[in-house]
Formats: sequence, C-alpha cells, structure tokens
Amino acid sequence: MSAPANLVSNQSTQSTSPVWIVKSGLAQNLKGGVIMDVVNAEQARIAEEAGACAVMALERVPADIRKDGGVSRMSDPQMIQEIINAVTIPVMAKVRIGHFVEAQILEHLKVDYIDESEVLTPADESHHIDKNNFKVPFVCGAKNLGEALRRVNEGAAMIRTKGEAGTGNVVEAVRHARTVLGEIRRIQTMDEVELYAYAKDIQAPYHLVKETARLGRLPVVNFAAGGIATPADAALMMQLGLDGVFVGSGIFKSGDPAKRARAIVQAVTHYKDPAVLAEISTNLGEAMVGINCDTLPESDKFAGRGCNTVTIFQNFNRQLVMKKSFSWNIFDESSNTPQQPKKSEEAQRSNPLLLLPENPQGSISKFIKKIGHTRVRSNSYASETESSANRHVELNEGDFQIGKYIKIKGAHLKNTSFSKLCLVQDLCFDTGDAVSEVSSKLGGIPKSLSMQSFQGGEETHHSTTWMLSFSTDGSYLASGRHDGTIIIWDLNPNIESEYNGQTGSMEKISEEQSINLKQSAASFDGLSSRARRTNSTSSKPSSLHSFDSSKKGLCRKIFNSDPFRIYNGHQLAITDLSWSTGDFLLSASLDGSVMLWHISQTVPLCIFKHRDCVSSVRFHPLDPNLFATGSLDGRIRVWSIDTKSLLYWNEISGDSITALAFSRDGSTVICGTLSGSCVFYEFNNLRYDTQIHITSSKGIRSKDAKITGIERMPHNPNHEERFLITCADSRVRLINFRDKSLFKTYKGLELKYTRAFANFSSDGEYIIAPSEDRQVFIWDTFPFDENHQYSGMLSSVIHRHIDTARPPGQERFVGSSNNLTCALFAPWTTVELANRVNSSTMSIPSPYIRASGSVAGAVIIVADDKGHVYVYENQS
Repeated sequence: MSAPANLVSNQSTQSTSPVWIVKSGLAQNLKGGVIMDVVNAEQARIAEEAGACAVMALERVPADIRKDGGVSRMSDPQMIQEIINAVTIPVMAKVRIGHFVEAQILEHLKVDYIDESEVLTPADESHHIDKNNFKVPFVCGAKNLGEALRRVNEGAAMIRTKGEAGTGNVVEAVRHARTVLGEIRRIQTMDEVELYAYAKDIQAPYHLVKETARLGRLPVVNFAAGGIATPADAALMMQLGLDGVFVGSGIFKSGDPAKRARAIVQAVTHYKDPAVLAEISTNLGEAMVGINCDTLPESDKFAGRGCNTVTIFQNFNRQLVMKKSFSWNIFDESSNTPQQPKKSEEAQRSNPLLLLPENPQGSISKFIKKIGHTRVRSNSYASETESSANRHVELNEGDFQIGKYIKIKGAHLKNTSFSKLCLVQDLCFDTGDAVSEVSSKLGGIPKSLSMQSFQGGEETHHSTTWMLSFSTDGSYLASGRHDGTIIIWDLNPNIESEYNGQTGSMEKISEEQSINLKQSAASFDGLSSRARRTNSTSSKPSSLHSFDSSKKGLCRKIFNSDPFRIYNGHQLAITDLSWSTGDFLLSASLDGSVMLWHISQTVPLCIFKHRDCVSSVRFHPLDPNLFATGSLDGRIRVWSIDTKSLLYWNEISGDSITALAFSRDGSTVICGTLSGSCVFYEFNNLRYDTQIHITSSKGIRSKDAKITGIERMPHNPNHEERFLITCADSRVRLINFRDKSLFKTYKGLELKYTRAFANFSSDGEYIIAPSEDRQVFIWDTFPFDENHQYSGMLSSVIHRHIDTARPPGQERFVGSSNNLTCALFAPWTTVELANRVNSSTMSIPSPYIRASGSVAGAVIIVADDKGHVYVYENQS
C-alpha cells in the first residue's frame, strides 16, 4: 500500500542546506561522549582532564537551580568567556526556551553549541527559537518522538531526553528514552499512508517521520540527560540505544567530582563490559543524595516546560482533521480594540463568512485604475509612443514549444549568462467552472465586481495568475489567480524519467552532460563571478546572442503536471502570497480577507477580515505567529495568530498601501504607496520612523511613481541590507536600508499600468522582472566590484562615477505570447532538491550542478494572463 499522490513526502529543508550539514556534522562529532555541566573554569578543566567531549557553561548546576528557585537565565557572558578560554574542548551554553536574543548573544560569543533548555525559566510558553536562523548548532530536549521531530524541524542538531535535571534520579530519562525509541520501532512497521496519519497524530512533519522510519533512529544524534549520577546510570542509557550522555549535578554534587567524572566517561566507553563497570564504580565517594521524582509537584518539574505542540498553526490543523464537519476560524479586526485608533470603525457587515469592503465596487475600481491589477491592452502591452527599435518584439509561431531554446538579447554585455535558456514545462491548469464545497459556502460574487480591463474593456481571464511564490524550502510553488484560487505545485519525483521529446540513448545523454559540465566548470576556473561580469561589460547597447535557438534542449519536468493542492476560499483575485517556515501560507485578496493555509490541509485554518481590499501580506521574518498586512484604506496592520487578534495599526492618511516588506531582523516594516512614498515604521506598536518619496524624474517635470513591489535583498555578508523597489515609471531601484539612499537604478523594462514587480534570485546576484511588452528582464545586481575599498571622499566619487558610467548588465527574452503578470527565479534550494531527486533516481551525471558563481541550472518561472505558468531552465 502506498500513499496517495497528494501525500508524497515533503523534502527536508535542512538536509539540502550546507549550513545544516555542518551543524548536524558538528553534533555527530560528540557521539559516544559525555557532556558535563560546569560553573567555572576550574570545573571545566576537571571535565576536560576526565575525558569529557564538551562542557556546558552555566552559573548554577540544575540541583542548585531547584534549591534556590527564582528566575533562572542565561549565564554571565564573562563567565562563559572564561570557560571558553580555559579548555580546548567544545563549550555549550544554555538559553531560555523561546529567548532568541540570548541565543544571538551566545552566537556572538562564539560558543560551540547552544542548549535551548527547560532547566532555565522559559521566556516564551508558546514558541521555541527558530534555530534555522542561526549558524551555531542547537540542542533541545524531548519527551517523545513528536516533540523531538518538531525541534529537529525548527533546526535542532541534537536531541536529548529531558529527564528531571538536578534530581540525581534517572527514572524520567529512562522513560523518555524508551518512549522515543519505542515510537521509532513502531513507525518502522507502517506504510506511507499510516505514517502520514501518525505524523498528524503526533503533530510532527511528515517528511521527518518518514525519514526516521527509514533510518530506524532520529535524523540527529540523541543524547540522554536528566538525573544521571553514576557510571551505571550512564551505561544504562547507552545500552538503551542513546548516543551519549549529559551529566551535571551528579558529578559536582558528589564527594569526589574528578574521580566520578572519569568513571562516567569510562562507563560510556565500556558500557557493555560489566567487569569494567564494576571496577570504575568502586570507591567513588559519596554520591549525590538525589530527589524522588514522585514527590515533586508538577509545577516544579522541568520536563513539562516548553511548547508541547507545534504552534497554534498545528493546533488548527489537528482540529480540522478531527472534525467531521467543515468549519473556519474567522477573525475580524472589529472584534479587537486597536491601539491608538485613528478614527471610529464602522459596524461589521452582515455576511458571517466574509467581510467585504464598504462600497466594494468603488474600492475595486480604485484598485484597478490606480494599481493596474489587470491587463492593460487586449492585444499588446507595447507603448504606442515607444520609438526605440529594440523594444519591438517579434513573435513567431512555435517560439514557445517545449524543449526549445529561447532567444536571449543582451545590453551592456559581451556574453549572456542565460544563453541556454530552455522552455521545459508549462504548468497550465484550468479550474473552469468547477467550484469546490469550500468556495460554494461563500456564495457568488456579482458580475459587476469581476475585474475588467480598464483599457480594453475585455473581461480578465479567470485563470490569470497574478502572484507566484516559492515556499521557504523551495519544495512548493504557489500561484494566486484571478478567480481567487491558489494552486500549489510540488516537485516531480520522477524528473529524469519524464524527458519531453528527448531522443537518443541514455549513454549519449550521459556523455553530452559530462562534456557540458566540464566546459561549464572550466569557464569559471580562476575567475570570480564578480570579475567575470565586470570583464564582460561592453558599451554596445544591444546584441543578439548567436546561440542557435532552433535547437532543442534536454527537457525534464521539474514540477508535477497535476497540482498538489487547489485552494478555494477567496471570492476575488489574489493580490499577494507569503510563506513561513513549516509550509504555512498566507493569501491576500481583493475580497478584503487574508487566509492562513497549511500544505497538509485543503481548507483554510483561519480567516482575517479587513475593511478594504488587502494589497499585501508578509509573515514576520523571526516570529511566524505574527504577520503584517497593507490595504487600500491606507492602513498597515499587525495581526497575531496566537491570540487571533489585531495587535496594532497605523494609517497613511489620504493614500493607499500597495506593497509591504520587513527588514531582515523584523524590527522595521516598510510600506509602499500609490503616491510613491516609502514609509518606514518600527515594528513594535508601528511607530513612525521616516519616509522617502520616489518620483519618476527631477525638477518641474517630476511626478509620483506608484510603488508596485518591495523586496528585501537576500542576506549576504559581503553586502549591507538593501531593498528592491519597483515603481510604475519603468524603473527598479535598489535602496540602502541604513541611510535610505539610492544605490542603483535598473532600467529597460516597460512598466506603467500593471502591478508587476521585480524579484531577486535567492543569492541576490540577479534581479528579474516582467515587462509590459511581454519580455522578461534580468539584470546583474552588482555589475562592478562594490567591495573594492576606498576611503573618504574618493569612495563616493569613484562609486558615483561607476554608477553612471557602467549601467547594469541586462538580458531579456520574450516570456510568453500573452501579457506577462509575474516572473521570478526558483530558489537554488529548488534546483538542489530537483538535482537530489535526479541523482537518487539515475546514475548519469547531472548537468545542473551549480559551479561557484554559475547560473547553469537556474530555473525561471513566468506567468501570463491566460493561465500559463512557464518553467524555463538555463542548461549548461
């Protein structure tokens, strides 16, 4: 028996990440060792001399924490630094559950591992730290398999039993170890369908449950902790199947700490040899007195601390799975008392399921005319006043055949990076007139509210795709459409077995791929990507690449042809999508609602209603239980999923919000408006910070340039934080976040009417945007070496000269025979996931392995107004 198609395992986010590979590898290095709690440098040296593989720096051992009571926090950084300086073995330190700032401090101190510990007083009762945001490995406690896999999904590189630290009583550690190991043995007997159901029962990610069943163990190392006081205790945990032990109070609350520490280390090494265990257990001095765990009140037990469910999201999931009848959680801002309201709220409309904006016809008409969320012309986007010859786009029959190379034009370049761009797939799916049970509950929408082309007068196609967005791990692609549906596409598990029109033997394919890969790698030897792009700069305005586009490429279906999910719920067009970790998705719509979805469910988990059309939505980058929305009423709102309420809001008087973004650390929210203003708010209480205004030209001829998109540049240690702002004056601007100055302007595309906007590649090296003349534009983000250091006034003079004298390298291609609505790069994690599937199913060398600085294998997604979602691949 196998799982249905829509229950296919999700790819693990961590397993494909180089950072995760390093973190989990560091934790593996401790396997078979003993980690000892120490409170000063002297104890740390005793632990190292005894053979400990690492030490845990903390101000008080757990026994003293129990005795003293009060609030227990992270240790003094000075004490941690002294311990780091005193020993050569790795040093760990504890942080409170949910206290990500303490973790940031410890990462800055360069501790080797961080323990998000229930021994310390929890800082957050509902959320653990998102450990994927850190480079240092994390350790977390768990009492059962579900809790262990949830912590692994958050980024934990090591799991330990919680036990009852500070008691000297091993009974709780044994109980937790047997529970986890017993559940692992149980899932090894299940088929995929049973595993999927069991994953929901224990509230754990399905892909991790499946991986654990395959391995017969946790995906990370599993240590024992809590109450281990004797060599026999340590040997017991090792014989049960644990990978190592933590020891704290059991050593330094005994009569002879040094001797007992050496004995426990030897017990972990010789845990199967009774003779050695008997010898090392002799004459150890007085053991720790200990505490009977049965006498402890529940409030004094450490093991029960922490969030014992995934998050509020999974609670919703579980309720939806268990209920036989369909129900939604609907939250309306009118049910809350916003902080510092600007004006009185009007009464809630009578519709019990959906709060449509007041005068919806007027609001939507306003949205259409000002934002341009429709097709501009029924026949062509080409401007009638455009006189430049290079703006002419020739469309020939057969230009968009699967497997055909695409003609690439380049400006200010000798060579194009995307010269072998091949159309490999068309994700065209027509929902037609089919209406699901979910959407039928919402009732019909009057035809007068359907979106019209305000210039052509032709009704917009119901399958027009307005938004594309990849999940955070690159496993899923979401497309938001004009009819209010959201389609989720997942990766094709049989990529190499589904070549489109590819002829010839696999031996020939393998040989050609090997040659291409070698040539691709050779072209990058000894030359950095920055130098290559700089050297390729040319003063020629435009050149057509000489590659023979009539040839066909090696085609593979990267995505499944059938959607993984089709979400119905919104009554009007989708305006924005936002993913968070854990495959949760927020969707904004013209119908005035934001819906929360999870990839495992077919119905929304909850609905957040607004007073007007919602133009943008974003998850908070650090706390997935918070998100911000912008709407046409000029209000930015911050919502809490935990408390199901509107936390606070602010208003831009007399303007409408059209775009939204968070700063990297989530401390600042940036709003783009119809009038061309970029307004910066502090996230806490949405306090106004500053604003900049963007105009399409200078002097008396200047005019407002409405903002259609704001995208944060992916984090790169070589570059400061920047934002990409797309405006309806056919310009894309890169803004420095620190001083709000203009870093660079990217030109060439035509954007005057639609709501299209530019996006970064996942490494920030390239920018992509759809144009109203049906072309897709790609720019090199940094066409010169911005890291070359100059000092004083010379720096600004040189950089200003480079900015004006050397425009960004530009490549473009015709993306569709229809009007384009959006274009974006697939994350490199998507490419890596596809290659991982490729390498696991075929024994041929892959041409899609990314060389350093190379764009070979890059995947580009382009959507148009007829429902086509084209997948292009830049083959080597």
